[in-house]
Amino acid sequence: MKLPFEQWLDENNPPLEAMVAFRESVLAFKTGAYRAALMFSYVGMGLCLRRRLMAAACPTGVPEGQWTAINGALQNEHKWDDQVFDCTQMKPPKVIFDVDDHLRAEMSYWRSRRNDCAHFKSNEIGAPHVESFWLYLKSNLGRWVPNGSKNDVLDRIVQHFDPNLTP
Repeated sequence: MKLPFEQWLDENNPPLEAMVAFRESVLAFKTGAYRAALMFSYVGMGLCLRRRLMAAACPTGVPEGQWTAINGALQNEHKWDDQVFDCTQMKPPKVIFDVDDHLRAEMSYWRSRRNDCAHFKSNEIGAPHVESFWLYLKSNLGRWVPNGSKNDVLDRIVQHFDPNLTP
């Protein structure tokens, strides 16, 4: 039997490297290794965002030199995870992801839970944590789109022509 998250993965087709991490997460979840499941899920999300950042043009407000440095860190296997997180936390005027502060705070929360897992801290991690993170991904991964990317432009067009948002 497929988990709802597995079905979502099949429908949304994340990048291959992220799919590998997500599949490991599902396998860990099914065996009761919830810390591993949450860690692999977080890594999978990070890999999705990394791919989006590497494919995006330099966002408005971000100096070209800084964007070049960000891309360099994204290509470094020892730095990319921290760089992706730092990009999610950037606020105007140098914003890469145009999301509200609540979504940034949630990202920080999930990074802290990932750290609990990775460093085996005393906080208990169980199936509800993993399932909650999967729901977070399903609800919000599509909102983490770099400014200036093709998806960002398409989202702005859709919002412009949505009668509920733009009269």
